[in-house]
Amino acid sequence: MVPATNPDAIFAVQLTGVLAIGAFVFSSSLLLWAALRVTVGIRLGVSCEEAGSGQTELGSRAYHLLEEHFGGQANSTVSGSRSQTRIHGKVSA
Repeated sequence: MVPATNPDAIFAVQLTGVLAIGAFVFSSSLLLWAALRVTVGIRLGVSCEEAGSGQTELGSRAYHLLEEHFGGQANSTVSGSRSQTRIHGKVSA
């Protein structure tokens, strides 16, 4: 901490600089994300979310853990705030 080691440094000036840079970065990021949301979107479509982004964008499954563990096709869905995995018609939380 510079004000503790240098008597000529003023803590209030450093705090003002940190707050100014923080405000600039926050507002710039907010504008950039808003522009991305309006132009190209920032989320996948519903069908892509259900199939999985690895499958729809890359053509291969990203995670095979559920198939190896349960020995079958597994589809993950998010229902409200609870994630569920559906395997051969059976739902496990």
